[in-house]
Amino acid sequence: MKIKNVTLIIIMSSVLLLFVYYIEEGKKAVASNQSTVNLIAENIQESHFSPILTTKEANFNITKRKLKNALDAKLMQEKNTTDTVSLDTAKEWTSAWRTANPDTTATRSYFVPAADLVQVLNEIGVINDAAATSADTTNQGVRVYMAIEKIGKTSIDKILIVGTKLDTITGIHRDFINGTLDGKGTRPPNTTSGIYDFTSPCPNTCDDQSPLDN
Repeated sequence: MKIKNVTLIIIMSSVLLLFVYYIEEGKKAVASNQSTVNLIAENIQESHFSPILTTKEANFNITKRKLKNALDAKLMQEKNTTDTVSLDTAKEWTSAWRTANPDTTATRSYFVPAADLVQVLNEIGVINDAAATSADTTNQGVRVYMAIEKIGKTSIDKILIVGTKLDTITGIHRDFINGTLDGKGTRPPNTTSGIYDFTSPCPNTCDDQSPLDN
């Protein structure tokens, strides 16, 4: 009976020691794994890189950038829409000017080289020297049309400005209207008329101190 009890004690002790051994080994494994995890985490933190969220972060950044670009484009389009008039309105105004000035030899529009515009904008600080120097103004320019807006019996002198593109075959700078040359063809989506009316005639916006107005 005593022998059986001793044997039982030895077996129980062995099992207990084996259990303790596995517990200690398990702790070491966990500690080792935790150290590895900590090391990876530190490397991730230092490199600002997340292997788990890489795709999500990239998609989020792309989406955010697209939304920002779309918003900027929308705001610019709204601004341009505010500054532009429709082709029908522009035709009405330029026709009114020609009616008021029936002499067919009278100057009804002016071509202004882009280089002149760039120099003026640079001079007043709208664009800096670097931008002015790097601007490609070769064969570029705008056309300024004389126009009259009629509101009831009141006539308001206007000028309308459109961008142009050089026709290399004819050598004529064609008006860029509704996103196409001379307003012909299919109008591209999200485009304005390209006909700008942001003019304030003198009077009443005169510079009475300018030598050009005296």
